[in-house]
Amino acid sequence: MHNPPLILIADDDTQLVELFNTKLTKSGFSVRTVYNGKDACETALRDQPDLILLDLKMPVMDGVEALHILRSNPQTKNIKVLILSSFNEWSTMKIDAEVIRSIGAEDFLPKGMDVDELVLHIRKTLGLPLTQS
Repeated sequence: MHNPPLILIADDDTQLVELFNTKLTKSGFSVRTVYNGKDACETALRDQPDLILLDLKMPVMDGVEALHILRSNPQTKNIKVLILSSFNEWSTMKIDAEVIRSIGAEDFLPKGMDVDELVLHIRKTLGLPLTQS
């Protein structure tokens, strides 16, 4: 694991990316940001992040295709991935943690979740203490 842990945020919502980038940086993480699945795959291969926050619906390449590519490559297959999406119980397309795990991600996080909860979820997924030292 990198020190500090390296998080890759892949989402086409620039405001959300900036919010998460700021919060994660202040929480002691190193952060890279990209805005589509193709760049996520290229950056993951190059930088080997400890965890990827991956949106499902993005231009150029969506999150499902990016996740498939990441899991198919021996160099990126073990990177932890949390799917971040607005597809939840209120959307027409239903996505939940069980569906997400079946396609190779660790978990599903709904967009709009509290950023402090997001940090706790990332720390838990990476096996880090839930509070910063």
